[in-house]
Amino acid sequence: MLKKIVLFLLIIVIMSNTLILSADVTSKNNYKNSYTTSDNCKIVIPFSSEKANRYEIEAAEKYRRERYNENEKIQLYGPIIEDGTVNIVTSTPWTSGVLYEDGSKSSNILSSILNITLTISSYFTKTVYNIVKDVALIMFQTSWSEVVTTAPGSAKLSHSYSYIDKLGYVYNEPLKEWILKVDIQKRQWFRHEYASFKCTDGYTRSGTVDCIPTNGYSPIKEDLKYNYNNDSYIKAEASYRYKYNLGPYRDVFVPLY
Repeated sequence: MLKKIVLFLLIIVIMSNTLILSADVTSKNNYKNSYTTSDNCKIVIPFSSEKANRYEIEAAEKYRRERYNENEKIQLYGPIIEDGTVNIVTSTPWTSGVLYEDGSKSSNILSSILNITLTISSYFTKTVYNIVKDVALIMFQTSWSEVVTTAPGSAKLSHSYSYIDKLGYVYNEPLKEWILKVDIQKRQWFRHEYASFKCTDGYTRSGTVDCIPTNGYSPIKEDLKYNYNNDSYIKAEASYRYKYNLGPYRDVFVPLY
């Protein structure tokens, strides 16, 4: 009788542990799935003006950390560099990845909006017809005769910013460091053309032409901070700030906090 009681209790303990383990695995899986869902939700949140500005600032801070620290270490392999030597460096372009929509048109009959002009501020204008035509040809090698203008269609113009920094470094010989003393920025505007339309082959097409230097396009506008192209000023200001142990001078579109 005693053996039966002990066996019964042992079975209860095993079943209890199995249920706890199963619940723990399920809980972990649910947590993992909820984390993934939450993470994906962050990606699809629409941009607001406040969020876009935050992303621009975050991108600037990230670029600064990765590409040029205020006290950037170097190793000397060439001739000895004199203390106080100024070197001007032009950074590679960087961007936040934010796309700013400027104007869009859509209709159940594409032909009814073809002559409407979309603009990016006052710097660039283009008709719906030319946007759709460009997207069709560049993205899909589709001629205009293959676009069905009696069907629904849409067009959109957006722009993005890329930034280039002119950096004035001064060499600190005792520390063997190049120290950033001047940062003056240039901002470039690039357009992005989106269109959707029906084709005669029975398929709907949509795509975006990114009009950036990689694809052979120049910026539609450039904003230069004062003295961006004045190397003499950058050298003099960098030397002055190094001599009197002052922090770096910055004239930029995206502030760094």
